[in-house]
Amino acid sequence: MTKRNTENILNIYSTLKMIYGNSNYDHTYRYLTDDLLGNWEKEYYGPVASFLVGGLKNLSCLKDVEEIMIKDGALGVLRFFRTFPTPPSWLKTKFYIKPSLASLAPVEWKENLVVFEDSFRYGQEERDELVIHGVLAKGICCFDNFSNNLRKCLSEKSIKKIHVIIRTPVKMEGYFDEDETYGFNEFLNILMGEVTNDIKVVFYKLDDLEKIDFSRSFYLAIDSSDILYSGLSSEVTMFTRGAIPVFTNVSEGHSIAYNENYGIKVLDNSAVGAKRSALEKIQSEFASATNSYTDLDIANLLLT
Repeated sequence: MTKRNTENILNIYSTLKMIYGNSNYDHTYRYLTDDLLGNWEKEYYGPVASFLVGGLKNLSCLKDVEEIMIKDGALGVLRFFRTFPTPPSWLKTKFYIKPSLASLAPVEWKENLVVFEDSFRYGQEERDELVIHGVLAKGICCFDNFSNNLRKCLSEKSIKKIHVIIRTPVKMEGYFDEDETYGFNEFLNILMGEVTNDIKVVFYKLDDLEKIDFSRSFYLAIDSSDILYSGLSSEVTMFTRGAIPVFTNVSEGHSIAYNENYGIKVLDNSAVGAKRSALEKIQSEFASATNSYTDLDIANLLLT
């Protein structure tokens, strides 16, 4: 089990901030409006620091980092493993990664990857609120899935209040534009079409996270495909403040506890490389196609 004191954790975050700020990192790939530490994160420092690995230009900058949690979704993971198909023999860093993304990794990385899933302390009988959160981005959001999940939640749970916190990506390599209104009207139409008059809906800015008590909240992601991200710091903050996913098969029991409510459960490494053959086949088919393709196309085929 990972165990860090406050000084250790602060040193890790300080090191990662330095990496973000120097030439070892490609800043055009910081595609989320997600700072390493926002004002709303100051109450906790997770025992495993999260990090966007897709923009790393070399791995030598990680020589003093024992372990990090991959915050990227499939877009960043595909880029990372394309840049670094095999880990150098001197690299000791352990990369915590979710199973769906571990399946995209080359098997040569198996010893450096720690596969995990989220775990929670349940208390569903006391919950009557819902927090809806995620990133509205073209090619990422499946509004049909969101609509179905929201309808199911409201029919099965006695929800009296809904917290809504929306995030938007910034421009990155032609994947997304800077239109912060993308999908918002469609999202609103779905939300208001399902919510009855006896449910209070409140919209928040990201910095309002520190003001919200999530101890009575279920959590519903707008998109859960792990294409754009696999663990926003804002999402983890909600979990550490008491929120639990409204639909999850994750079992209780923490391998590494962030706090009483939230932690992660380490799994075996059997997922590593499971989709490499499918990935290579898709890349080969796209390479012979006349139309251009992107990692977003590949991620959608593999993860949705």
